[in-house]
Formats: sequence, C-alpha cells, structure tokens
Amino acid sequence: MDAKIKLEASFLVGPSAPCPCGSGRPAEKCCKHTKPRRYSFSADVDITQLSGAALDLKGGQWRLLDHSGKELPFENGVFKQSYPREGKRDKPLAQSPSAAAFVHPDAFLAECDAFFVIDTNTKVAGGGSQLSISVVIGGLPQHIKDKSYEIATWPVGIFEIRDTADNPEKTAWAILCKGIEASGKWHGKRLVIIVDSCAGDIPDINARKQPLIGDYFLPAGITLAFATADSAGAITNKLIRKCDTQASAVLEALLEAENLPETPCAYAAWCRQFRSWPVEILSRDAWRIQKEQK
Repeated sequence: MDAKIKLEASFLVGPSAPCPCGSGRPAEKCCKHTKPRRYSFSADVDITQLSGAALDLKGGQWRLLDHSGKELPFENGVFKQSYPREGKRDKPLAQSPSAAAFVHPDAFLAECDAFFVIDTNTKVAGGGSQLSISVVIGGLPQHIKDKSYEIATWPVGIFEIRDTADNPEKTAWAILCKGIEASGKWHGKRLVIIVDSCAGDIPDINARKQPLIGDYFLPAGITLAFATADSAGAITNKLIRKCDTQASAVLEALLEAENLPETPCAYAAWCRQFRSWPVEILSRDAWRIQKEQK
C-alpha cells in the first residue's frame, strides 16, 4: 500500500507582518506586498512518517518534519502565492516547482540552468481570423545568494500565430518547446518556461499526465512555472509584464497592417499561420540586463 499523500499547507501574511521570504523585513517593504498574500505549499509525503509542517521565517522555507523532529523528504513540491478575494477564488500570482520548499516566488530560479518567459496576446483580426502575438524573453540566473537575485535577460523571439486549433497560449508554449528541442543548445540542461495562464493545468502538464497540446507532451528537462503580470513583487512577475506590454504593442501594429503575405506553416497541425518576427522591433527595455536585489 502506498503511504504517500498530497500534503497542502498555507498561511496568510499581511503587509506589516515579517516577509515569509526570510529577510526579516515587513512584507510591504521587502516583497512589496501592499495587500495580504496567501502562501501555499503542497508535496507528496509519506504519511506514516509525517509529524507536521512548519514555516522557518528565518530561512524562508517550509520544513516537513518526521516524528523525531528531523526534516522529512518529499516529492513533487509546488509553491503558490496568491491573494484572497472576498466571495471569489484566490487570485494566483505565482506558482512554481519547489525542490527545497522555498517560500519566495523567485527561489526556483536557483534550481534551473536557464529560463524562458512567454506571454501571448490575442485579438480578432480582419475577416474574423484570430491573431495571436507571443513575445519570448530568455534568462540566466547569474547570482542568487543570500536572497539577492541578479538575472541576465535577452530577446528570444516574437511569434505571430493565426487561427489556432487549441488554446493560443498553449500553442505558443508548444512552439517554443519545439524550438528549444531543435536548437540542441539546451540538451541536458534544466529549463523552466514561465507562463501566465492555465495555472490549474500546470502540475499535470509538468507530471506528463496531460499533454501540452494535442498529443504533444512537455519535453524532458523542461518545467512550467506560473507568474502573473498583475503583480510586481517578483522578478518573474516583472518579466511577464514586459512580455505582455511588448506583445500588446506588436499585436496592435499587426492589426493595422494589411495584406501581409502568408508563408508555409511549420506547425500546420496547431495553427493556420505561423511567422517569426525579428526581435529588433521590440523596445530595448524588453531585454536590458535585469539587476534585481531584494
């Protein structure tokens, strides 16, 4: 009999309370929490060994304890940050895999070799066709120590996608994954793709229980994480906002353009039209070096 269960623990932090990232500063002055935030952690643990869960505010980590008070190993850890809304579900702000049960939404960056941030904006174009624009930014964790984060970012690409057969956001994620596989540059590396939709599907996609799109599953070595543009508390939130702003600008420009020639579509099973645009049309602010320190 399998003794493992899915443990879920959460707590609410007000703006004046100590920031749960472990800095010791008030949340409103550290991670810029002007509203209460709910922090949640879930993981698969051995119920026969579990005694309890505790939050180490000094270290900014959840600690699962066995009956002797020692730390208990776990699998499939997931960190979530949200804020409660009266009469509604919590608004998700960040969600990421967590091998060390850290509370800060950017902590998972220390566990990857590189990451990509992608956001897709969609509108109805002339003739009733669906036009989606995705902007992709790449990132390398250059310095993550003592709760300080320094990230180098660069422009990866702009996707023009028309008339998708499935969810436009997931279609763009799949095209990005295909590009990563084809490049060969990232073989054997631990990669994270940060997205801003379908947060409820991400755990099953990461576990390969659910395809990314159609019958295409997330490639080995790639993990999805979630961040919203509606918050500026973490680096990942800021980068998603950059992608969103740039995608919106490119989308509006293409909606005003007329009679763009169609090109052969490499992803005909997923969409009617795909085109990659040069990153030079992006604002330079989209890929300047990010030096974020808490």
